[in-house]
Amino acid sequence: MAWTDLVSHKIGIAIWHESLTGITSNTNTDTLDLTDYKGVAELEAKVTFQGETYDNESITLKLQKSANGSDWADTGIELTATNVDGVVLPAPFELSGAKYRVRAEVSGSSPDYDVELWITTRS
Repeated sequence: MAWTDLVSHKIGIAIWHESLTGITSNTNTDTLDLTDYKGVAELEAKVTFQGETYDNESITLKLQKSANGSDWADTGIELTATNVDGVVLPAPFELSGAKYRVRAEVSGSSPDYDVELWITTRS
């Protein structure tokens, strides 16, 4: 699924949303081009554990950026959840005229996560 633009940019706030379902292995979201945006943004994730209950499942969502859309680097913004249901995790970050994506990295015996992601920018 691709990022969906939820709010008009004319009011100074823009919100993008992407749903990831059935994450059982490492994966990346689609690229979100925010090269024209400056200021502070926020990555928010709602993580829902769908797998069998073990004590070693985890998912880490890493915000990555790229100037050209092909060479990706971690921004240092990470959200981690274990085998929990419906946890909402926010993380503010500074926009730097780049393209962004979220890398989901999972571990454990039976990881299975659904993730709702939002990125909000304010001008």
